[in-house]
Amino acid sequence: MFGEFERQGYMSRHEIEEYLTLLQKKGVHFDTGTTIDETLAGTDILISDYSSMLIEFFALNRPILYCESIFEFNEDFQQMLQGMYIIRKTEDLVIRLGEIIDKGDLLAGKREKALYIMRQKNQYAVQNILDTIHQDYREAMHSAEACGSACA
Repeated sequence: MFGEFERQGYMSRHEIEEYLTLLQKKGVHFDTGTTIDETLAGTDILISDYSSMLIEFFALNRPILYCESIFEFNEDFQQMLQGMYIIRKTEDLVIRLGEIIDKGDLLAGKREKALYIMRQKNQYAVQNILDTIHQDYREAMHSAEACGSACA
């Protein structure tokens, strides 16, 4: 992110380093050199808009401050939204962060419930994918046999 800021001329390398140092002194860490899985594992609270990271972080059952977007959600995402803090404007972000810090994560139970429902619903997902691939293979082989040399 900050590399792009520097490339676009929004901030100089010196300004970026100063800013990151200031944030570190305030207890905020920007991870710039690890994998996304390592980053999420070490993250206490996620602030995000519509992103595939939401699913991965949601599974960790940690607070998510979701910056509302115009995207329509499927049933699983609708379930996840019940366990997220919805942010509609900047003031909401500051308020929700303060509440989580002061009062704890009040939506943890809703995330646990959503995770349970999603796990139950999707517990055979891998087997379903394997069955679909196997069925597709059988159908393709049957079609190839039926076609014979005329398809070659």
